[in-house]
Amino acid sequence: MIAAAALLPRLVDSPRAQALIAAHLRQALGREARFTALSVSLLPRPAVSVRELEVAEDPAFGSAPLLRLDEARLQLRLRPLLTGRMEFGTLVLKQPAISLVQAPDGRWNVATLGVTPAEPRPAPRPRAGGGSGSGGYVALLGSRIMVEQGRVQYEARRPGPGARYR
Repeated sequence: MIAAAALLPRLVDSPRAQALIAAHLRQALGREARFTALSVSLLPRPAVSVRELEVAEDPAFGSAPLLRLDEARLQLRLRPLLTGRMEFGTLVLKQPAISLVQAPDGRWNVATLGVTPAEPRPAPRPRAGGGSGSGGYVALLGSRIMVEQGRVQYEARRPGPGARYR
């Protein structure tokens, strides 16, 4: 087990393993996604780091990326990992830039994340209070999310004069 733990970071650092992980990421997101480097560390805590991650926008909303970030570091909880389960502890996003766009019909560009092109796109669902939340994503990510020097751009595409915030 110790030998496997020592080899894991080297195996993940190979171009073949990174291409496989990128393909799984694209499938999970339902969008093109790419990164320049991926690394795994076991000490002091198990963690996965991705550098220069870019997630493509839904083509219905434009061609600029939905998300760009310098680095994402995801720490895993050790106890569940020892029992074969993966639970996320802390997610650190360094210099993320995300673009949130709402179409005139109320659809959001992030609503199609995780939907593959073969699946139907979710219809907009108005919520009481005007919010549209998806707390499930945060629950999956774990107990702590830290953002360092992040930027969010919001654009409401409405007929007539639009709104754009940074």
